[in-house]
Amino acid sequence: DTFGECEGVLHETMSPDIHVDIIIIPPAEGRNFYTLCTIGVGAHRMNVPNEYRYKLHMAERAELVMYLPADWNMTEEGLSDERNYWPVRLMKNFARMPIAEDSWMAWGHSYQREGEECFAEDVPYSSAVLLCPEPVIDNIVSCPLSVGKSVDFYQVFPLTHEELAFEIESEDE
Repeated sequence: DTFGECEGVLHETMSPDIHVDIIIIPPAEGRNFYTLCTIGVGAHRMNVPNEYRYKLHMAERAELVMYLPADWNMTEEGLSDERNYWPVRLMKNFARMPIAEDSWMAWGHSYQREGEECFAEDVPYSSAVLLCPEPVIDNIVSCPLSVGKSVDFYQVFPLTHEELAFEIESEDE
């Protein structure tokens, strides 16, 4: 209901830890963009500090959302080109960050490739930040679970190296 009707799933064939699939939601009336959404990231309970869990009601489980232009080549052939596939890889890498670092992720957290290496040839982005999913940028999208817990959704927003440096510098002020 929140993100649209699923057209397909990019199934992960080899999973080093959690199984992360990506749902593809095509453009539709009123939404001139593709929506990619993870399934499986919420299987991992993140190590969220108690002050954030209790005072800010931050979930210990998360899923990721990313928006791509309506003309993005989401065909199987198109996704065989890294210049089209990099958003999927980025979402999977970001999804596994809390596992690799025994940590957590939430609004404002960032991910960066080694050095300043871009995600793909002819792509200016080498990092990303998590935001609250559009179109309600000021509100967290949360899905309640039957066990009394919830899963928070975060938008993966790609950044250039310079934009990430600015984001980090702004945090320090």
